[in-house]
Amino acid sequence: MAPVNRVVCMGILLFILMPVQSQQINFSRDYARGRIIDDSTGKSIPFVHIYNESQRRGYISNEEGIFRIPVSKGDTLVLSSLGYLGKVVFISDSYILSVFTINLIPRVYEIDEVTVKAFKSYEDFKDQFLSLKLPETDVTRLRDNLRLIAGQEATSAASQKKESDIYNSRTNTELVTVGIPILSREDKQRMNYVEVLKKEERQRVIEKKYNRGIIYQVTQLSEDEITEFMGFCNFSENYLYKASPYDILVKIEEKFREFKKMKESGRMLIEEDGTTEYLG
Repeated sequence: MAPVNRVVCMGILLFILMPVQSQQINFSRDYARGRIIDDSTGKSIPFVHIYNESQRRGYISNEEGIFRIPVSKGDTLVLSSLGYLGKVVFISDSYILSVFTINLIPRVYEIDEVTVKAFKSYEDFKDQFLSLKLPETDVTRLRDNLRLIAGQEATSAASQKKESDIYNSRTNTELVTVGIPILSREDKQRMNYVEVLKKEERQRVIEKKYNRGIIYQVTQLSEDEITEFMGFCNFSENYLYKASPYDILVKIEEKFREFKKMKESGRMLIEEDGTTEYLG
């Protein structure tokens, strides 16, 4: 009887422990955990934007620079924060199985030389300013094309609004003022679901204005270079959501010129662990 009882007890113990071990393994492989710090001071950088390019989802570190985000092996993370150079991290087993630290290098903003001229009077300045002719560039040609597209879109939108106004005038819809109800658990879950839908819709809006296809059309970069370029651009999710497609295209043109200069000057550094940094 004693050997049988011992076997039964061991079986029950293994049954209890197996789910716990499985959860721990899944937890360590499904999430990347770490802290983002200033490379020069060692202090935490709060609210860093982390974009998982492979899963097309964005996250933000907390006020202490700490993050915990779902990842898979091989994912590409693009980190950006105002005042710092962008950084690209390729997720490997070492990142998934341990808590790691990411250093961001402060960005040095270079300002072109400025020539100061004196004018005899305000009227003299006004005349010379109005007589200036700006050279035609890729940006100005892009602006002309977008102005034509914007005009067509505006005409289409006005036509749709007119049809909507006609439809609304034919319907007798009354607005009823009601009190604020006490929300049930189901109502709260429904509201949370609505918030999730809003976030997904926000991501879709961004995706239409800023994606790898658009960057390729403007820059003709390779797949790997596009990944580096997106990290260099350092665009925040809030900017991409609020900015117009035209403004984003102009910004991409400006960043692409800076990107080419940086690559030509050798100020781009690819480290052994696969991360990419842009040196000031």
